[in-house]
Amino acid sequence: MVQLSGKTFVITGGSSGLGLGVVKRFVEHGARVIVLDLSEPQSISDKVLYPGRVDVTRQNEVSVAIKLGIEKFGRLSGAVLCAGVLRTGLTAALPEHEDPYGLESFAGFRNLLDINVLGAFNVAQAVAQSIIDSEKTAPNPELDGDAGCIILTSSYVSTDGQSGSVAYTASKGALSAMVLPMARDLARYKIRINAIAPGVFLTPMSSAYVTDKSRCGEFPQRPGRPDEFAHLVQSVFENEMVNGAVIRQDAALRQAITSSTE
Repeated sequence: MVQLSGKTFVITGGSSGLGLGVVKRFVEHGARVIVLDLSEPQSISDKVLYPGRVDVTRQNEVSVAIKLGIEKFGRLSGAVLCAGVLRTGLTAALPEHEDPYGLESFAGFRNLLDINVLGAFNVAQAVAQSIIDSEKTAPNPELDGDAGCIILTSSYVSTDGQSGSVAYTASKGALSAMVLPMARDLARYKIRINAIAPGVFLTPMSSAYVTDKSRCGEFPQRPGRPDEFAHLVQSVFENEMVNGAVIRQDAALRQAITSSTE
């Protein structure tokens, strides 16, 4: 079984929500973490490096941050990509069908895809290349299985999109679709790629419409907690037979069909 202890990971969106949950769990299990985020995380331990404000869509910022992290902690063993944004908006509507979601704008759609999809690919590519380069220049004699693992954060909406979620659903569907070809691309380098598709979790991004009393699944009938997401992330990292998979973590949540005209 692959161990987290003593290894270094990049975690995007690690200052809050699901990403922060992963940071805390990894540190508790002896890992070192490089947090890529627009805001600084709360003080956790000396095993966490925040190299400054990093926009995941900017290749140079990501490259510099990873370099600083490697200089401090050593070679990378993977990444968890939690950075993302959520927005709502309708595809089109007549004036008499005004909706609280409003209309999705072209610019807004593009911005969301830039962050959720291209940002994730940017970091995944940089981390994978770093692992490959490290193995080429200085092979790890203590390699106990795979050379690394990268986990994307998809969503249950990737296969169950609702009215008003066209941009967000498209972005999460893209992430899920990327997993298998990326896993096949990187298999020759012993790097695994997976995604977790969480349901509704209690995070700052979801706090506007979710409370701890919300019914968000068949069982358990509550929102998930970041530590539960982090637990699954750890399990995926530690089990090298899990590769090229999109794993649902949604308490059997399936949304009823809704219409913007109702």
